[in-house]
Amino acid sequence: VEPAGENAVCLKISSNTKHMLVYLPGQFSFLTFFSKQISKEEHPFSITSAPKKNASLEFVIRITGDWTNKLNNLKPRDRVLMDGPFGLFNNLQLPAKKEIVMIAGGIGITPMLSMLRYMAEHNDQRKITLIWSNQTRKHIILPDELQNLAVQLKSLRMVHVLTRDPEFNGEKGRLDRSKLKSLLSDCSRSAAIFVCGPNQMMKE
Repeated sequence: VEPAGENAVCLKISSNTKHMLVYLPGQFSFLTFFSKQISKEEHPFSITSAPKKNASLEFVIRITGDWTNKLNNLKPRDRVLMDGPFGLFNNLQLPAKKEIVMIAGGIGITPMLSMLRYMAEHNDQRKITLIWSNQTRKHIILPDELQNLAVQLKSLRMVHVLTRDPEFNGEKGRLDRSKLKSLLSDCSRSAAIFVCGPNQMMKE
């Protein structure tokens, strides 16, 4: 259990056998924790790690309420039931060189991070544009790793858009039609588009 940014926690889950969940980058799983620290409620979360044989799984979760606030209290060796994987939100369904546009709001970056990690590990050099909206710089999860991915993926363009950080020198304000039109002006209309974030952001 590790901090991953403002009000965010990173959970790394491993198996005491040789078997681990088989999944595609971008998929999600329902988690149920068996711990004295948290109630046994089932909740869905995107898998943040990239698929590797027998490797641990990683989930980065935003603390937004009473239940998620208790995730910080989980202990090593607490058990977890994983139901999944689920979802068709992944890059492997696309042609190998198809351009990708990713639009993320806050913790909605997690399935895209799984895809970016996977593409970096497989030396995927297609054109990728990531537009990522957060409240402040403190809300950007795993910033050092994102910078490393930007180095590994030579054709990745990452644009941060912050809504509550007046000192930020980059893009500010909410993502809307005019801002996206400007930020995506050099992207192909035939690019595959992945959108994940708060309901209102995705609706707009």
